Amino acid sequence: MMFRLIKRLRVLLAGGLLFALWFFAPRQADMEQFDPAEMGRLESDMWRHYYEKSYVRLGADLFLASHGQYGFSPWDSVRMAWHAAKAARLTQPSQPRAQAFAVGIPPLVKYYEVIQKATGSPWKPEEMAPLELEWWVMRREKATWPQYGETISQLTAMTYQVPIERVREACLLRAEMMDYRDQRRNGGMKPEDWEHISKELGRSWQMLKTAVTTRPP
Repeated sequence: MMFRLIKRLRVLLAGGLLFALWFFAPRQADMEQFDPAEMGRLESDMWRHYYEKSYVRLGADLFLASHGQYGFSPWDSVRMAWHAAKAARLTQPSQPRAQAFAVGIPPLVKYYEVIQKATGSPWKPEEMAPLELEWWVMRREKATWPQYGETISQLTAMTYQVPIERVREACLLRAEMMDYRDQRRNGGMKPEDWEHISKELGRSWQMLKTAVTTRPP
């Protein structure tokens, strides 16, 4: 009896150790290696859950993108999802620009700190976070989609360390889909509209992948 109990405890401890190694062990993430169609579907789901204020599901979408698509460790993916969802929750209510930046920048800096450490990117989280939040606020301020699309282009170019001209087309298509959703707010979105957004976002992610993985001679 005692022998069986000790054996079970050893199995549990071994399983717990393996899980801890899988969950917490740092990994080198690669933000260029993703499936464009799957990223389009995930981002479409993120938008939908954001507007539904379903922050738990939004966090799950972020986890699937960071771990399943980019290869971040589960622990890093959980932290990224937490910080990004927190920033979205804190800044979603209508508020002055200064207040939105006061509450939104800290979690976004932490979000980019996780990315920077796992990817070894040369940019600074303190530079990325304001650009990320800027296009969020621009949309709330009723900027046109080409205007906030340009900010998204700047952020993306910094993320991948490529000239902005290489990523602008992909980013503007992404911004156009944001506007597509905005034009159908207040109950106007139908299932086929979300399908259209998912498909076009997949096309945007495909353009982005081509832009960042095909280096000029």
